[in-house]
Amino acid sequence: MAKTTLTATLPTGEIVTRTTARTYTHIVVSETRYEDQEPRLEAVEWAGRLDLAQKNQAKWTKNWAKQVGVSYSWGTLAEFTVHIIPVNA
Repeated sequence: MAKTTLTATLPTGEIVTRTTARTYTHIVVSETRYEDQEPRLEAVEWAGRLDLAQKNQAKWTKNWAKQVGVSYSWGTLAEFTVHIIPVNA
């Protein structure tokens, strides 16, 4: 099976790439903001169908919700959003 390079554009304009033989249609991206810091985006899951991306979004939303207000050495999590972004082949 031939490999293809897939891309997705994050809300910041950054382009995430993945070279694979598998088919992915969406990525799930977490956007976290710690107190007194700029928001950070991180691609956390690649999904082959929208319904799978939505399932992953719900999972990550639940996981991040538990962390709001928790303090780490780098700061306290103030807010989060989990985005679903389409992939371009």
